[in-house]
Amino acid sequence: MHWLVGSIDGVTAYLQAGLIDRLLVLRVPTPAPPGCKEGDLLIANGSIYGTKDAGRRWWMWLRDCMVKVGFIESVFERCMFLLFEGNNLVCILISHVDDLFYGRDPLNAFVKAALEALSKLIDIKFVDKDLTFLGRRVQQDDDSTIHITQVESSQNLKDIDIEKSRAKQRESLLTPAEVTDLRSGNGSLGHIARHGRYDLLTQTSLLAQIQSRAKVKHILEFNKAARDCREGATTELVFHSDTGITLENVCVFANADSSLNNADDPLYGERTKSQCGHIEGICNQQVLDKALGGRVMLVEATSATIKRVCRATLSAETNGVLEGSESVSYLRMLLAECKFPHMSIKDLELNARQIPSGIITDAQSLKSHMDADTGQVADKKLRVLTAQLRQ
Repeated sequence: MHWLVGSIDGVTAYLQAGLIDRLLVLRVPTPAPPGCKEGDLLIANGSIYGTKDAGRRWWMWLRDCMVKVGFIESVFERCMFLLFEGNNLVCILISHVDDLFYGRDPLNAFVKAALEALSKLIDIKFVDKDLTFLGRRVQQDDDSTIHITQVESSQNLKDIDIEKSRAKQRESLLTPAEVTDLRSGNGSLGHIARHGRYDLLTQTSLLAQIQSRAKVKHILEFNKAARDCREGATTELVFHSDTGITLENVCVFANADSSLNNADDPLYGERTKSQCGHIEGICNQQVLDKALGGRVMLVEATSATIKRVCRATLSAETNGVLEGSESVSYLRMLLAECKFPHMSIKDLELNARQIPSGIITDAQSLKSHMDADTGQVADKKLRVLTAQLRQ
């Protein structure tokens, strides 16, 4: 599609959101600002940073402005707005508080007019092609290929300090202060992993599951993951512009895999839970046909511990594939909304089923079971999961 990507930043966003509909009384801080004296009470007539309703008030204001200039709010993703010229999609815009990101047809005058109208309603700044959005560096080449990196965030992830004598006590439970450090560090690692460093997803997920009974060895595991993060700081996601994938020929895929009893659980013990991972994205028909020339673009990657205890590999693999299939269904609905404006959810669901999709797994046992016309597994929960897949 060769769209142009860019970001929009709301300037002093909350203060633009208009009047508030409640009484908010503020005491003048010390030292008092010019024109006030200590002890004065002020009545706020606009949104104030730090108050609970400020973010929502800004969101309502932003949504109203987007609709005024012609955007349609997605019925599935409330932070996504679509702009159509007739029935042709010409711009997609997503919002995260006062940070917006968009992709648009660079030659379309209708889009330019809509964004200019938006800039007259809201004080905003535009940045195209080379920008930073939520800690990620986004660069677009002249041929429209997009590169996403997190160099600064990755390099700034620090190890948790631990003395050598303490590090030798691998099986000792962490102190409350050490648990806090682990939670904070793993939270930062998880943010980086979910937004492009997919090679770190498993480490951060496994660490998150055990934190209520974390031991010294888990700090050492985090420090290793943090070093891996820093060493691979220049890792990038690349979205090539020559895939030939369009809204007219788009297909959806998921690749799911699971590992049996490789995750610790604070209640059931070590190596009692199973880990599943799946990636979803859009692709061309060759991928589904297992033919040469397959092209893909990743949309999401997930690594998570399966909540229930799995007794066999088939159960773990089924859980992973089911998670991936649900993500595929959701992605098909979003694509259907992009293809068919002003359509009811029921009709969108029917049209979404027309978008080709496929689930990739290396679990031959699961495939054989799904292909079989007869026979049932003894595990009732597993029967329910396979029934969901067939549906």
